[in-house]
Amino acid sequence: MLNLGPGVSVPAAGTASSSAVRRLQKDYAKLMQDPVDGIKALPNEDNILEWHYCLRGSPDTPFYGGYYWGKVIFKENFPWSPPAITMITPNGRFQTNTRLCLSISDYHPESWNPGWTVSAILIGLHSFMNENSPAAGSIAGTPQDQRMYAAASKEFNVKYREFRRFFPQFVKDWTGVLPTPNEPNIAPTMLPEHAAPTGGAPNAAPNAPIVRGFGFDNNLPARNPEVVVIPPKRARRGN
Repeated sequence: MLNLGPGVSVPAAGTASSSAVRRLQKDYAKLMQDPVDGIKALPNEDNILEWHYCLRGSPDTPFYGGYYWGKVIFKENFPWSPPAITMITPNGRFQTNTRLCLSISDYHPESWNPGWTVSAILIGLHSFMNENSPAAGSIAGTPQDQRMYAAASKEFNVKYREFRRFFPQFVKDWTGVLPTPNEPNIAPTMLPEHAAPTGGAPNAAPNAPIVRGFGFDNNLPARNPEVVVIPPKRARRGN
């Protein structure tokens, strides 16, 4: 098992059930056929249970202009069990490399619906990112914090070989150079994850710069009423 962070590990390659492989292949084909605005995602070609995603910050939020990389780790028996979800890019809304407590994640198997696809999971995550609601794995960054992280997100992401491997076109769009497979990580200038948080995530738009031409458009609504927010007192830790 590969350690991805506190409470998160990737099942070994080749351990996925045949039904999990078929379902994830089907979800990937659907995602390629019907892309979701503001979301890119693909599985690790060496292990279909490990997916990488990149979300573009929604318009009318402090996250607009930011690109947020993370992982969705599926169980061997997916879709009968929910996945673990983490975010890697500092963002001012979620702790990094930490399991996130959502109704669509493995924090709450009792609320999981096997009919939820990879697209639905990522749309739910994208929507929840814009909410003020606290949950395990969330932080109360200020609008200023979140804008700062959004502005720094591309520089942060491109310094990691893993990001460059999964999203080479973004790297080319941002830097003008297509990455090569064996480039090492570049030590990033890290921003403090808890940079002077003074309040909850905002509801209204900041004066964030408009970023165009970086891979996809984002027309998602700021909120999705179908995403269930689990209050912190109900959150329970998994194994």
